[in-house]
Amino acid sequence: MTLKLNQIIAKIDGKIFHCSVSLGIEVERAWAADLMSDVLASPTSGALLITALCSPQMVRTAEMMDMIAIVLVGGKKPDDSVVNLVKDLDIPLILTNKSLYETCGILYYCGIKGA
Repeated sequence: MTLKLNQIIAKIDGKIFHCSVSLGIEVERAWAADLMSDVLASPTSGALLITALCSPQMVRTAEMMDMIAIVLVGGKKPDDSVVNLVKDLDIPLILTNKSLYETCGILYYCGIKGA
């Protein structure tokens, strides 16, 4: 099953921080991690990155792995280095107050597969 990015945002009560792609883009898979080395060691291309890590490393990892977007959980707010990087690299960034656990549970329940 797939969900459109705008549906995912609605399901997790997310807010778009930066998005230059169509909100109608289909998302089939997601990967949740705070250790970017775990993401780099997995086939995550085309997946959604869900993380509580709020640093330029998460953005660089999403870029290198050709991920669809980043969901930053736990109500964290990106600093200027992250803001500038997502804008420069045109990687959608979605913020949610939900925890990593809750966000993953919601998306799993909606049919999003693990990467």
